[in-house]
Amino acid sequence: GTSIGGACTVPGIGSFGPACSASNSQCTGSSEGTSIGGACTVPGIGSIGSACSASNSQCTGSSEGTSIGGACTVPGIGSVGPACSASNSQCTGSSGEGQGTCSCLSGNYQSATNVCSPIGTSIGGSCTVPASTGSSGSPCSSPASQCTGSSGEGLGKCSCSDQNYQSATNMCSPIGTTIGGSCTKPGTGSIGSACSAPASQCTGSSGEGAGRCSCLSGNYQSATNVCSTIGTTIGGSCTQPGTGSSGSACSVQNSQCTGSIGEGLGKCSCSDQNYQSATNMCSPIGTSIGVSCTKPSSGSIGSPCSAPASQCTGTSGEGAGTCSCLSGYYPSATNVCSTIGTSIGASCTKPSSGSSGNPCSATNSQCTGSSGEGAGKCSCLYQYYQSVTNVCSPQITLDSRCDTSHSNLAQCAADNAICDSRYSYACKCRYGYYVDPSNPARCKAIAELRVTNINFQGISTSQFSVNWDIPDGKAQYIQTFVVEWMPKDNTLRDGGTKTLSDSTTTALLDSGISAGKSYTVKITSINSQLGVNRSVFSSADQDAKPNPPTWKEATDVNPANDHSITVSWNAPSGSVYGYQVSLVDGTTTVLSTAVLQSTSTKLVSTQIKNGHNYTVQIISKSQSNTVDSVPLTEVIKTEVIEPGPPTGANCKDVADEFIIVSWNAPAVPNGDLRQYFIHVSNTSGLVKTVSTYTVVNELKVSGLDPGTYYTFKIYTQNELFNSTSSDATDCQTNAK
Repeated sequence: GTSIGGACTVPGIGSFGPACSASNSQCTGSSEGTSIGGACTVPGIGSIGSACSASNSQCTGSSEGTSIGGACTVPGIGSVGPACSASNSQCTGSSGEGQGTCSCLSGNYQSATNVCSPIGTSIGGSCTVPASTGSSGSPCSSPASQCTGSSGEGLGKCSCSDQNYQSATNMCSPIGTTIGGSCTKPGTGSIGSACSAPASQCTGSSGEGAGRCSCLSGNYQSATNVCSTIGTTIGGSCTQPGTGSSGSACSVQNSQCTGSIGEGLGKCSCSDQNYQSATNMCSPIGTSIGVSCTKPSSGSIGSPCSAPASQCTGTSGEGAGTCSCLSGYYPSATNVCSTIGTSIGASCTKPSSGSSGNPCSATNSQCTGSSGEGAGKCSCLYQYYQSVTNVCSPQITLDSRCDTSHSNLAQCAADNAICDSRYSYACKCRYGYYVDPSNPARCKAIAELRVTNINFQGISTSQFSVNWDIPDGKAQYIQTFVVEWMPKDNTLRDGGTKTLSDSTTTALLDSGISAGKSYTVKITSINSQLGVNRSVFSSADQDAKPNPPTWKEATDVNPANDHSITVSWNAPSGSVYGYQVSLVDGTTTVLSTAVLQSTSTKLVSTQIKNGHNYTVQIISKSQSNTVDSVPLTEVIKTEVIEPGPPTGANCKDVADEFIIVSWNAPAVPNGDLRQYFIHVSNTSGLVKTVSTYTVVNELKVSGLDPGTYYTFKIYTQNELFNSTSSDATDCQTNAK
């Protein structure tokens, strides 16, 4: 009892120790239950007395705690029997009646209500699977372990709980969550995997959480926390890598997994710029023709060389071969193999930079024409020709015999030469070309021998000469000149030909020339080397000088009516295109006019004067109007009519008995002036008439009276008429 007066159990026989807590105190009273139905302790073996106060009563029931976790009295010294009703249980806690608690013994756990079952000793040991209710504690001794299996006492097995694995004997460690996550490297007695991904393992340092999860050998990380089998050979199944992948899905170096996505749905193949050089071997593809490569062996698939139609040839061994074009192909450019033309005339690829070899199959052939794959044509090299199908033969020199059966082929070595059947099938320069003895490999254009700078001199009505220049350095190739002149109007029995030596550069054309006619003069240069005449000509036109016309007459020569006169002439012999008619006053041309298809013309000009001498000049024009005849000249005089009066009459000098009178010539004398005469009058009338007798511009009139007024009227006289009007002036003599 905790204090004096508190309830206590009267000690029985053999009891040791006080029932009450106070010093010098004791427990007195009944040692039995207080009444029927009251709580009591069922006596054990050796017990003396009754546990109950009533006569003829007893203490019955369980002598142990009712269940695990129930109150109990921790047994004292000499106690016999259990205080708790469950097997493998005990009463622990404070001493004193009912002060303890029932719990499972060490090595046991509460597997159900009031049931204690042994705890498994290690992972894999037998255990009792805890009931769904009333259970507490773990039946397994390892942390992070659990009892699983059949229900019933000892029918389960201890194993690591979820997300843990047996990392050593009776040790459970957390499973790594992903590839690359921390894990505990398994030790002796380990069961299961430390990593969550199938086909993964924990490697690295020993110790809790010191390792790293990675894929097992023969597997690779194909996606986040996924390990897939590495393909064992090229062509084997594989899992194409996804997000979070690391490593290669294929076991062969320089290989890759391609194809469908999904576990094991891909195929291992060599990666870009590699090829299958042998069974389960990927080797680099040669980057270009001529680069090192690995010669394929048994089991090879693909080409080690990057160029289409190329192959690896040479010594076996990794990188010991060299990329080259296949048979029937050649390197037409850097790392390009093109088909070799099968015959002359077949399509080919014209070589470019980096090319080696010949795209054409015939010896001494080449690919010419447009650039581009297959855009060229195979043809024979310079100095070779196609003698038969796909055969190029050396060409034949000039004047040598050629193949009569192939006269149309380019079998002659010289440029612009042909196998000419007209000369017993010998190589000759083709038409329009001539041979250069200093360079028999060339036929030069005959146009180079054409003369230049044709000029004409000494042109008359019956002949003229022609001269020309030979092109520089070409005189040695001209053996003959032929000069021809032909009338442009194709008149018969006119024209001519002269043949000259190669040194002559002038010719006199003195026959077949008609006055005024137009001629085409052709100068032909002739090359006659190797017995073949080749020629080229230059030409120029030239007219012969025409004959002049002859004078006929001048009519209607009074220009006072319409300022015109009419002249006519006779046509000359020979050819005349027309005439040029001019009216000349001294050295001044009054007018000039062209006249075609006529031998007369009216000359009109306001400057034509009556009674005036003019020169009429008439020139014949040649047939092409390029050469003039010597002029016909004829002097004519227009009709003489009454002259006009003089002008500007004036008393120039006055004295007492004479006066000098002056004047100017008339504006229109209308003829040749002969003289002037003067009527002298005073207030009484006409005093006298005086004459100049010659053509002068002043006259001294004498015999006058001093201090007298006089009038002077001056008249003009030409060869036929006197003027009817005059110019007058008045003046007075001086007084004495």
